[in-house]
Amino acid sequence: MPDSYDVVIIGSGQAGNPLATALADAGRSVALIEEYLLGGSCINYGCSPVKTMLASAERAHQVRTAAGFGVQANAPRVDMAAVVVRKNEVIGAMREGVRSNLTQERPGITVLAGRAVFTGPHSVRVAMESGPEKELTAPLIFINTGTRAAIPEVEGLAETGFLTTTELLDLTELPEHLLILGGGYIGLEFGQMYRRFGSRVTIIESGNQILEHEDEDVCTALQELLEAEGVEFVVGAEAYRTTKGAGGQITVTARTRSGERRLSGTHLLIATGRTPNSDKLNLAAAGVRVDEKGYIKVNSRLQTNVRGVYALGDVHGGPSSPISATTTTALSAMRCWGQIALGQAAPPALHRLHRSAAGPHWLIGGAGAGTADRLPRGRHAGFYHWAGPRNGPSGGLFQGLGRCERPDNWGRHPVR
Repeated sequence: MPDSYDVVIIGSGQAGNPLATALADAGRSVALIEEYLLGGSCINYGCSPVKTMLASAERAHQVRTAAGFGVQANAPRVDMAAVVVRKNEVIGAMREGVRSNLTQERPGITVLAGRAVFTGPHSVRVAMESGPEKELTAPLIFINTGTRAAIPEVEGLAETGFLTTTELLDLTELPEHLLILGGGYIGLEFGQMYRRFGSRVTIIESGNQILEHEDEDVCTALQELLEAEGVEFVVGAEAYRTTKGAGGQITVTARTRSGERRLSGTHLLIATGRTPNSDKLNLAAAGVRVDEKGYIKVNSRLQTNVRGVYALGDVHGGPSSPISATTTTALSAMRCWGQIALGQAAPPALHRLHRSAAGPHWLIGGAGAGTADRLPRGRHAGFYHWAGPRNGPSGGLFQGLGRCERPDNWGRHPVR
């Protein structure tokens, strides 16, 4: 006999947790299923551990550049093992806070450690981490399973060996020369961080610019900022083969406009994007539709094509940068599903205003239109940008789009 709940949530991420507490506070019985670690990617191998280690990298950078501010200091020595220990202590405390919030403070939530698969539109089977399988049913099911690193099809990659960001965050040795495949938000964030730790860093990007969805002048300003810190870029380079030498040296062979290039380093980070964790949920049993990349299709209220089944967070696509994704997920969960808990109709999810944001100790923030966006016919706009003076070790760019008749067609895009 299956266990019946008002709500089943698959995944304990930035949407699943506030949703579970809002529904439990409204008197609903909630089953929250987590296969790995409570807190999801943000707490365990995303925002929180990355920003914790970035703080250590910033300290090293401040010491290294102190002379420019009239402060004399010896060159810093980075103890990566100690950096990782501090990171683990920080996220361990955060994870325990999540566990307490879900299990001790709210009796209406049942937390199950295991892997869930659909057996029907409103039923799931959970392979428990310990103990027998459980069958659950609920009229409302929320999928919040997130994404994982997308591994490109590159000849020799499996044999050569590589790191994803999850493994790199636990590496207790400092890479001598870190090759990064991918010049998106993740690649740039880790590139600057490890450059500040003291690694030589080369970022290999297949497109014509870093951050392919951002305006060209924004990307140019950011690349120049990172190059000033010593990060190397190879843009317009399609990696097609990797090899590993007898001494452990990794070589990436890429096609470029000027011919073939071979780039060698001691470690290789794959940062070419993310892929949704939808493929192991047996969505076909529920009839839930996905797109060609595996992202769950939803409407403006995060509803799938199956009544009563919703998808939250990165598993349905949407904002591509770390900050905008987290903001959209948390706000959508608290705003939309808190109202569902009270029996009210859910308003549309928040997607539009916040275009993008990213960064370790650089930041790109955008709202509304950019220079590459087409404005409605008859609207008049003048585009301007401002390259700010150097304030400390970082430069900056501010650009804006003005004189639009509708507020949803203007944009500001600071880079600093």
